[in-house]
Amino acid sequence: MQTPKFSRTYTTLRWSCIFLFAINVVLALIVLVPLFVERVDQWSGWQSGEWAAAGAWLGGTMTFFAVSVAVWQTNNANRQARAAEHRAQAEMVNTERKHSADIEAQRRTEQIQIVANIWTAVGEVHRHVHNVDEAFYDILKGRGTTEGRDRAYEPYSAALTHMDTTFTISYMLVHDSEIEALIRASESAHKLLVKAMQKAYRENDKMVWHDQDDLLARMAAVNEFREPMTTAARDYRRSTTARVLGAPDAPPATAIATPKPEAPTSVAAVATSA
Repeated sequence: MQTPKFSRTYTTLRWSCIFLFAINVVLALIVLVPLFVERVDQWSGWQSGEWAAAGAWLGGTMTFFAVSVAVWQTNNANRQARAAEHRAQAEMVNTERKHSADIEAQRRTEQIQIVANIWTAVGEVHRHVHNVDEAFYDILKGRGTTEGRDRAYEPYSAALTHMDTTFTISYMLVHDSEIEALIRASESAHKLLVKAMQKAYRENDKMVWHDQDDLLARMAAVNEFREPMTTAARDYRRSTTARVLGAPDAPPATAIATPKPEAPTSVAAVATSA
């Protein structure tokens, strides 16, 4: 918006008129108020005591109005303070909920990652199981040596050590009971595979054919936990979101039958005992 050409002159004249008008009003009041009081005094015939009483009543009335205005302002200030307090509490609750949601999202990401790490490690172990099994077969067919078998067994043992570390880390990061139960079940099934490999190793030393179908069944038993564990990690967000936002909790998950470990040793310890 453009400024008028003579805006400064106009403003000066405007304030000059207001100032002169105010002077005229003050002078008029100085002249008219005494005349008004004198006329009222002549008309009413009041004495000085009566005027004092009227002044007291007028002063009391003004005091009442002043106190009423002060009380109204105080109540208004209190309402504004309470409203501000409620807004602050609501913001604090929203902040806490957002913080809780961020923590739950981080936990969910960690759990998804640990589940992925577990099955990566499982796949690595199973790959080396096949390699060691081929070395067993070559020895029994007279095409291999125990040195070649032991060379194939070394990366298998290292994969088991990594598997054991992955399981240990998972128990520190996983917070969902269903996922933890699945991890423990898969670890127990994996220990049975390790023991089957230990038995096959001893039988190979004696030049005895080991039960290859048993190894395949043990690996299949471990792989049975892949889909339910992945599904539980993916669905974990629904229950945690319900808890964070105050929604009703999701129905409890079906209990999982966890195989009881035969020994409290780690998978790496079982493997290295072979």
